[in-house]
Amino acid sequence: MPPYPKVGTGGTDMDIDRPGQGGPAGEGLRTYYMTKIEELMLTVSDKRMNVRRLQAQRNELNAKVRMLREELQHLQEQCSYVGEVVKPMDKKKVLVKVHPEGKFVVDVDKNIDINDVTPNCRVALRNDSYTLH
Repeated sequence: MPPYPKVGTGGTDMDIDRPGQGGPAGEGLRTYYMTKIEELMLTVSDKRMNVRRLQAQRNELNAKVRMLREELQHLQEQCSYVGEVVKPMDKKKVLVKVHPEGKFVVDVDKNIDINDVTPNCRVALRNDSYTLH
């Protein structure tokens, strides 16, 4: 009796492949699964790159939304008073005439150079503290 069962049709006999014996069909399955794994790995890497791109896009859009919210908050703040410098009093104080209220001695913001503040120049005063800004 032969080691493999024979399947016969007509006058020819064929061997039946046994799993684990590494015949030609076993190699075909191996190459099939290897190509399938490689295709899936390429798909996974494409998906990861897509996720990174979408995360970067999300971060960029979140930054724009944050900036627009800050701008909207600044637009909703109370407006500044517009005044005219009468004369500088000190290195940090200026006499300013605001039309409806009158004249005020106000502080100069630390970001403003006192040499830029000259008489008859228009300035903005904060609504709450009347600081020149």
